[in-house]
Amino acid sequence: MTAVELENGGVDAIRADGGLVHIRTVSGSDGDGIRALHDRASDRSIYLRFFSVSRVTAENYIATLTRPSTRDHHALAACLHGEIVGVASFQRLDENDAEIALIVSDECQHEGIGMLLLEHLASVGRHVGIQRFIADVLSENRVMTAVLRDVGFVMASVADRETTRVVLALDPVERVVAAIAERDRSADAASLTPMLAPRSIAMVGVSDREASVGHQVLSNILAAGYTGSIHVVNPRHAAVLGVPCVSSPAALPVAPDLVIVSVPAPAVAAVVKAC
Repeated sequence: MTAVELENGGVDAIRADGGLVHIRTVSGSDGDGIRALHDRASDRSIYLRFFSVSRVTAENYIATLTRPSTRDHHALAACLHGEIVGVASFQRLDENDAEIALIVSDECQHEGIGMLLLEHLASVGRHVGIQRFIADVLSENRVMTAVLRDVGFVMASVADRETTRVVLALDPVERVVAAIAERDRSADAASLTPMLAPRSIAMVGVSDREASVGHQVLSNILAAGYTGSIHVVNPRHAAVLGVPCVSSPAALPVAPDLVIVSVPAPAVAAVVKAC
């Protein structure tokens, strides 16, 4: 992934749970979004990130994150549903080294977002000639230490009382490539779970005609003993095969894991968009 791609709208990446997260370069208009991220963070998370329970430091740091990207500074945002849920940045210390910082929303931790941000930040760093990332981490912050270790780069660390200085070599050696490939494989597999083992299914276009494709698929699902929730979208019927109908995807009581579309071809695109 290149800095140009991240600045030109960003990219979608697969989280550890199989869902998507959008990663892009932070812009000057992201101040409110980053402030909201800090406001949602627990006092514990603020302390681990800024070494202080005071949120003044977090507020003051927003201006640093939102200034324009250069060879010496770059910040990335991870977004879910248009909301910033993580930020990673580097600040060059000298020709070869840069200091990094990372925060991920409490509710989105352990989903691989931090490692995705660091992977993409390292790509940007290598592009501008940075060879090492340096992070000063509170020694009690085992989660951050694990993220830095698991990203795959060759790591060295030196403990000094309450803090540990971690140095990551950004060379894309074989172990780095292997670690990224394994994360991608695991995330790809997780992304198939909603299709292969859905907790809920919505069927769009099912009619009461026994010969229709939708009717037969629904009949097979019911006959197979599916135990998840199932819903039918059809504005012309109150129920099909005993399953209550709703008038549109927007009227579904839950966001289903899997949607099975059985409508005439010209209507498929509109149904997908509605879903």
